[in-house]
This record gives sequence, C-alpha cells and structure tokens, in this order.
Amino acid sequence: MLAAAPYLSVVVTSRHDNHGEGLLARFQTFVDVLLDQCERHQLPAELIIVEWNPPLDRPRLAEVLRWPTRHEVCPVRFLEVPPALHRQFPNHSGLPLFQMLAKNVGIRRARGEFILCTNIDLLFAEELIAWLGQRPLRRGRLYRIDRHDVAAGVTTLSTTEERLAYCRANLLRVNAREGTFPVEGDGQRMLQENDIASPDWGLSFQEGWQAVSNDGPERVRWVCGPATFTLRSPEARTLRVRMEVEPAPACAPFLLQVCRPDETILAEHRIVTRQFLRFDLPVRAEVTERFILQVCDPETRQIRRTPFDLLFRVFEGMSVVAATDESGGPPAPQTDHVARRLLRKRGPIEVPPATMPLAFGTGFYTLECEQGHPFRWAGAKSELCLQTPADGPRILQLLVEPGPAYAGQVVQFCLSTLEGKVLAQAPLAQRQWIDAVLPLEGGAIHTLVLQVEPEPKPIGNDPRSLAFRLWHCGWGEVAQRAPTDDPTRNCIVRGPLAGTSFRAFLRRLRGAIKRPWSRGPGVAASVPASTEAPTPVSIEPPAFPPTHVNEPVWLHTNASGDFTLMAREHWLMLRGYPEFPIYSMHLDSLLCWMAYHSGLTEEVLADPLRVYHIEHGGGWTPETSANLYRRLQERGVPMLTYEQLVRWAIEMRRMDRPLIFNQDNWGLAYEDLPETILGREDETAPARVWQHAPAEPLSF
Repeated sequence: MLAAAPYLSVVVTSRHDNHGEGLLARFQTFVDVLLDQCERHQLPAELIIVEWNPPLDRPRLAEVLRWPTRHEVCPVRFLEVPPALHRQFPNHSGLPLFQMLAKNVGIRRARGEFILCTNIDLLFAEELIAWLGQRPLRRGRLYRIDRHDVAAGVTTLSTTEERLAYCRANLLRVNAREGTFPVEGDGQRMLQENDIASPDWGLSFQEGWQAVSNDGPERVRWVCGPATFTLRSPEARTLRVRMEVEPAPACAPFLLQVCRPDETILAEHRIVTRQFLRFDLPVRAEVTERFILQVCDPETRQIRRTPFDLLFRVFEGMSVVAATDESGGPPAPQTDHVARRLLRKRGPIEVPPATMPLAFGTGFYTLECEQGHPFRWAGAKSELCLQTPADGPRILQLLVEPGPAYAGQVVQFCLSTLEGKVLAQAPLAQRQWIDAVLPLEGGAIHTLVLQVEPEPKPIGNDPRSLAFRLWHCGWGEVAQRAPTDDPTRNCIVRGPLAGTSFRAFLRRLRGAIKRPWSRGPGVAASVPASTEAPTPVSIEPPAFPPTHVNEPVWLHTNASGDFTLMAREHWLMLRGYPEFPIYSMHLDSLLCWMAYHSGLTEEVLADPLRVYHIEHGGGWTPETSANLYRRLQERGVPMLTYEQLVRWAIEMRRMDRPLIFNQDNWGLAYEDLPETILGREDETAPARVWQHAPAEPLSF
C-alpha cells in the first residue's frame, strides 16, 4: 500500500521507441536528478510515468532504466496504456503517443495535493526543489516558469551536482513570457539580428522585452512590464542612453522611471506620446550593470505591475554613448553609427513618400490619414530630427496647417534649435507652404523644434495638444541666398499670406482683417484645403468587461507543456488537457487560458528558480520547427492551429469563463490500467481512479 498522500505529484509520459533521439539517456538523467533532489530536500512527492502504447517488441521502461535502491520520499508509479486502447483513437497510425491524453491518465490518478505536469527531458534547479520542499504552493494559482535549454552533453555526467553545474554553464536559449531568445553562457539574452540597438557598451535586453517586431518600415520592441537592460563599460564612466518611446493606446500617460534593481531611481520622464528620451546612467568598470524601466501612475507614482498588457514600445535607433560625447542633440554619425538607423523613414508623411532621413520626436502624434493623404498632428513644441544635405543649404519645404483651436486666427510658426535659438519664423493662417533656409551645418544631424504661438487650448474630450498638422516635409532646391540672422527673412510663405513680410503680418493681425485668404498656386491640388475643425475624438476607456475584445489575455504560454503546476482540484475542475487526438502543439497553451479564465492567478517563478531542458533532435525549436511541421504533414497528423487557439482564447476572455472540452470520462477514467509501483517489491496491480469530492467554488 502507498503511504499518505504526497505533497506533489510529478506527471510525465513516454514510450520505449527512442523518439526525440537519446531517449533513455535523457530519461535516466531526469529520474536520477529528481529522485536524488527529493531525497535530499525531503520533498514528499510521487513520480507518475504514463507509458502510452508501449512497443510490443521492446521491454518496458521500468525494466531498462536504473533505479536507486531506496526512494521512499518519492515513490515511482508506472501506468500503462496498452496498444489496444491507443488504436481506438483517430490518427493512431501517424501518432504513436498522444501526449496530453497520456498526461491526463496520470492527472486523473494522481494523489498529490498539487500536480506538476512536465516532460522526461527536464532537470530542475536545486533552488526550485529546495523551494518546493518548504511547501510554499497556494491554491488558486497557476504556476509557470521560464525554460532554459541546455546542450545534450549533460547526459554523459553522473552526479546531480555535475549535471546542474553543466546546465548553468552551457545554456543555449531561454523560453520566456516575451518569446524565445538565444543566450550567452551566463544566461544573458543576446541581441537579435537587426535589433533596435547595437551591442556597443554591452547593451542587451533581458526580462520584460518582447522580441523584435516590424511596424511598417520600423523595427520595435514592445515592453510588457518592468523591463531590464544591461550595460557594460571597460572603465567607470557615465553613459548617456537615448531612446524613442511610444505608449500603448490604453496606457498613456504614465511616468517612466529608470532605476537599479535595489529600486534606486536614477531618472524619470513623463510619457504622453511618441517622444525621445535621454538619461545618464553611471556604470562601474568591467561590471555588467542592470537597469530597470518601470511604468508608474503619474499621479500616485505607484508602479503598474500588470504583466498581461503591452505598456509601451521602443523604436530602432536606441543608442548609448559616453555622456561627454553628446552635446544634448541627436548623436552625430561620427560618434554613433546607430544614428543612420535612427533617421530611417518613419512613414509616408508626404505625397509621394519622402526619401529624406528624418525622425519625429516629442510632440508629434502617430500617423493619420484624411481622404487618402497622410499627416501627423503635433503639439505646440514638437521635435523633428533630420540630416541636412551635404551639397549646400537647401530649402526645407513644409506644408503645415494650424490646429482647430485657433478657428481661423493667424498664429506665429517658428523653427528653432533645442537651446531655443529661433532660426526661422513665419505667419500661419491655414494650410500653406513654408520654405525655410536654415543656418545649419551641411551633412550633419540636427534636431529642430517646430513651435506655434500661442499654445492651443484643448478641444472637446481630446487630451492632445493639436497645435498644427504636418502634411509634407522635404528638401527643395539649393537656396539662391544664404541664411541670415533675421529669422523673419529666412522664411518664404506660399499660399495664404504669400509675399507678406512678418511686419505686414503683425499689422494685419492688429487690424483683425477677416477676409478669407485665397489659395495660392503653391498648394498641391491633390491635397484638399479645409478650414473646418475636425470632430473631437473621445478616448474614454470602454466599460469593463469589454463588449468587444480582439486579443487574448497575455499569459506565459511559451513552453508551458514543460512546467504547468496547480492544485489537484483545479486540474479536476478543468478536466485536464483538452483530449484531442492530434499533435500536442498549443494544447498546453490552451490549458493555461482555461485555468486563468476559471479564476486562477498566473504566477511566474523567477530566477534562480529554473527548469533546464536537454536539447535533442525531436520536438520544437526555432531552428527545427519547419522540419517538424513537414514531418507531421507527411504523416497526415493534424495539429491545432495558432489562429484557432487565439480565437478560443478571445472567446474565453469575452465570456469571462473557461471552455471545457472533455467529458466525465477524461483521462481514461473507466479503464482498469496496469500499475507498477517501484520500490514496493515491484507490486503490480490495476490502477485505481482516485475519487475526489466535487471541487467547491474558488474563492481567493
């Protein structure tokens, strides 16, 4: 007879057919390390191995694996699903092992207070087993963890200490909430190809950063919580970090803090729209310094710790220079080669699209379109980063229009430097062309401040400061005259107020002349002129729960089949994994969404709590995924598509309840399966389905 119910049931499945290559070596390593750790940390557990459809021409796994003489703390239970039962399922010829059905067999017969579903090629960090030995688990939690992949050489070692030391020193990649990333030997995530930053100064992105994605012509990284990045310098100095950020639509405005791991705040900025940030960070010599970007409420300054939502994104061109190498403006190409990527085209801001390198900074809003013509709204003070032509002073041509708050008033439009020096200014009445000759060094990168005076007042419920909108920005012909020190003489207005000097503009403004301005020949006929104020846009948040949801709740579903841990009554309430006789891809992720929408709280165990996955030839990896899908297609094995998975996850979010796919007989509940208990005189008996009282409603 078995002893009292254990604290933890560990459920795995396999068969003796060498699937994934080196099966017995990986399985033996898993068993040796787990049983030894449970013994040393006195973790009351049971290991349930479901042998599904064992080959008739090979011995059972219990016979070919080596077992310690005593493992009282963690007995081993073998459950066998014979080939006759396997053949009753569709697709049985193309898929000899239904992984999730097999795990359900173990879950249904587990006796532990908590159940961990994992795989036979995993090793658990010593810190994780020691933590579990303290019995810290709580009901109402779905426990997840990052999976670290290690080289297969760990199977050639003998002791637990040697194997875990090998894992720590031979990491290949990490499968985290944000994605799958290659790592250095010490576990630091490596920069991706065509990342948003260069590796200068030891810059790398760690926890909280999603993988690089494309937003039109731009590359970005989304941030989903406290985001860690590292810097390293050969000598002690202060490094200046420059980055372009934009808040998620539902997150602005917020306070972005830069702090150390000990929560010392080094810098903070208020984020309202897409804008450039600069902050100085002190680093020590030859030390990998870790810094954290965290989002706070602008009023209460409380940290927003919601890992399920995207908070903001950082655009390509993030750069690091020594603080003494930058004068305050954008980095010059001579001091930072990332500058040219920073000045990539940000979108079709003109008709046709501009080819000039430019970047929109603080004050500019996202790209919009009116009757097929793109434009950007801007605040009263907006930054524009551009590179001047090297062949002499050219005319900077701007097609601008004042915001709706001015209601036909004539305002002053200025171009100035970051230090406040006015370079050019002109009157602005409605949509019109402004040609400016600027006293700037040719071939260099400059940041201009586009300013409208007076500042506009808010319109309706729109919180934006709509000072003007920019329809076109480009370089014209070479200027026929040199720029002067008088900013009023550096601008030529085409369209309304054409040929009017700045002094004449002031006289007309004082006279309050109200006759309509004729449209001049400089305005492109393809861009319709309009003096009507646009209807204010309300951005009031929708009621909760939302009536229309387009995205699932963002959970840690990456490699979830390797570590899914929750209380036994929660497994029973969900009726285990969905029992689809298909390849197991995405079924583990589907269970995570089922658990979350049943009321469980996701808790991701952090470093140094780790699981190590032994690399092998089968299964899914970023490098072998194409071959895996091809083999499944050749054998005619179906698989749950990612699109269908997302549709079900969205449906559960809309309904705010889980989808339950299985019937009462899940886990082959009514089948008498042979069971072998090792360490108990190899007793063999039919496996009972442990009957549990109906789960009570969750309250936590």
